[in-house]
Amino acid sequence: MTNIKKGFGSTCLIFLMIGIEQATSAAQSSTIQDVPVNYSAEKSVTVTTEKIGGTTYYKTAFSPNGRMDALTFAPTNGGDWSGASAFMIDVKSGSSLGIPLRIIITDSMGTTYTGNVTLAPNQKKVVALPFSPINAASYGFYEGPPLVKYIASNVQQVFQSSRSPSDANWSAPTHATAIRLETDASLTGGTVNLSFGQPQIQLGGTIRHVYDGLIDQFGQSTQSSWPEKVSSVSDMIAKESSETPQLQAWTADRSDLDNFEGVKAISLPNSSGFFRTAYSNGKWWLVTPEGHAFFQLAVDLVDYSNGFTVITNREYMFPNVASLRAQYPNQLTPIVSKPGLQYFNFMGANLERKYGSQIDPATGLPNYLQKFKDRATWRLKAWRFNTIGSVSNLQFARKPTLPFVVELRTLNYITGAMVPGYLSHHFGNVPDPFDPAFPTNIETMVRQTSSENVHSPYLIGYFVDNELAWGDDLAGNNDKLHYALPIGALGLDYDSSPAKRNFFLQLYRKYGDIAKLNTAWGTSAPSWNELKRPFTSLPATLTSELRTDFSTFLSAFAYRYYGTIKQVLKNLDPNHLYLGSRYAHSERPIEALQACIANCDVISVNYYSYQVSWSERLAFEKIGKPVIISEFHFGSADRGNFWPGLEDAGSEANRGQAYATFVKGLASVPNIVGCDWYAYADQPTSGEPYDSGNAHNGFVSIADVAFQDFAASVRNTNLNVVTWHAESKP
Repeated sequence: MTNIKKGFGSTCLIFLMIGIEQATSAAQSSTIQDVPVNYSAEKSVTVTTEKIGGTTYYKTAFSPNGRMDALTFAPTNGGDWSGASAFMIDVKSGSSLGIPLRIIITDSMGTTYTGNVTLAPNQKKVVALPFSPINAASYGFYEGPPLVKYIASNVQQVFQSSRSPSDANWSAPTHATAIRLETDASLTGGTVNLSFGQPQIQLGGTIRHVYDGLIDQFGQSTQSSWPEKVSSVSDMIAKESSETPQLQAWTADRSDLDNFEGVKAISLPNSSGFFRTAYSNGKWWLVTPEGHAFFQLAVDLVDYSNGFTVITNREYMFPNVASLRAQYPNQLTPIVSKPGLQYFNFMGANLERKYGSQIDPATGLPNYLQKFKDRATWRLKAWRFNTIGSVSNLQFARKPTLPFVVELRTLNYITGAMVPGYLSHHFGNVPDPFDPAFPTNIETMVRQTSSENVHSPYLIGYFVDNELAWGDDLAGNNDKLHYALPIGALGLDYDSSPAKRNFFLQLYRKYGDIAKLNTAWGTSAPSWNELKRPFTSLPATLTSELRTDFSTFLSAFAYRYYGTIKQVLKNLDPNHLYLGSRYAHSERPIEALQACIANCDVISVNYYSYQVSWSERLAFEKIGKPVIISEFHFGSADRGNFWPGLEDAGSEANRGQAYATFVKGLASVPNIVGCDWYAYADQPTSGEPYDSGNAHNGFVSIADVAFQDFAASVRNTNLNVVTWHAESKP
């Protein structure tokens, strides 16, 4: 999520689980009890009550005022919840955005139980706060399984919980005195309307040792069932067979498209023989080599290898792990940095089960890889996607039948200096473009890829890098986040950092006298030599002159970075587009963005949201060049995986509508020329190795079963995208 976004928790904490005693999972019998309450609300919160079928509903409006506001319930029956497994409450959101909700339960001893959750737009859920610690990261999961077998349906368990004072052995309060429900309406820019039902507790239902046997032989959760879940190899094959008529019908007539998926009805000039950009009738387009309009609809990470998960020291989670290791050695990978530890690729094993591992004589590839490639290509064409997106299997670029993009990562090739940027972000370092080795490193990177792609008309172009730590442009008045990269450079040593030397010389030429710099900056450096050393003694509030100097350096840094890459890229491959650096949504400070605009053919932004806000639309239009939304997605937690991803649609049934709303909004922006869904397949239920991500954010499951209703809805949207874009107006 770009490798998973966005600063997820620690990876491989699971190795701490060695030696933990495991037992068979068991759930106690359970009942639900209403909690009689009185309510109170803060001044900025208005409440009206309504009784429906004997249940009181509290319709609550939270006004934006820059802080958390609350509706508070006080139990009127003494609050004895001993034996309760969870607190629960019906919540209905009336917002088109995701709403953060915090639940704080306090007892008479001052102990608090806190749970955090994000409510999906316009959804009704039973939100549950279990009286057990949620520690999914310790088991290698980003979001873990339900800890309670809930009686109610449509339950959304909080994703994060805490108890204060902390205690590993949680127990429910014996005298609950307050239930505080908080949200910050200012995060959404308007009033937040939430309707709450009767507070309840569930007695019993706690699942003991919930991680035991949690993942079945196909890599799926054993906790629940859903339509796409497979029970056997024959079931897997049958589900594929049932999908085939749908694919056949959807690909029977493609006469409206040219050989590169361009729309024949809209002709645009292009004599280059490769993909180009064009501005026509007030809007930007990509243009195919045959001269037709092309709005990029890509799916990223089209690859069977993102099914890898760590199994070593977690064998208790997986049944028949020994036989899996023995039967599918192709899907076992040692962890280089941790000798003796292994990953296992459940998706790869499922493909082997379905297609076999014999070598295809025509291609030299294992059957399961060739069949995966063929099926994925067929699906994407049927769903009316037109591009193999970033970080996909390299085989899609060999003898391609769909346009594709290539993503290069400078951090994989840099042999020299780095600069720390926004260190709270998961990509904290930026390559130093002032390093004399930087151009050579870039040339090595480009040569390794461009040599086989330079003459391919199916290649649209190159993304270079992903979510580098340029600084947070949406940080409000927090200059130290906006200018995190210059601050990082200033904290380096003159002798070892080319960026620091460049920054130092910029300042020395401007001020000459260290006293003048101190006056301008509000600092007290005794000499220029002090500034040559790692310097961190900045004022709490940056002066205007200090911001100017930081801005000048950040601009010079960005122009050197983008300019060097452009020169090398265009020298080695003049045929294809430079598609930018896939900014994280908020991490595109104006200095970096201006340098990107000056050097790139297309600007790329990873943008996760439920809708295109008016302010963001204006920001995209202001760029004045073609823009690709290089990542987005919508997931849910009702298909086995426990995390819905970065944007929760609330349910599988709502994913298609969420896609339609967002993509229509993008297509209506005149200079947006494409959008890329992340990703083709769900993440492993038991967590990816490097960031624990375990989202249901794909078009297919870990067993390579398509979510056909979602695909059908997306296809209908994709068929309309070019029309929407053709009608777009500033």
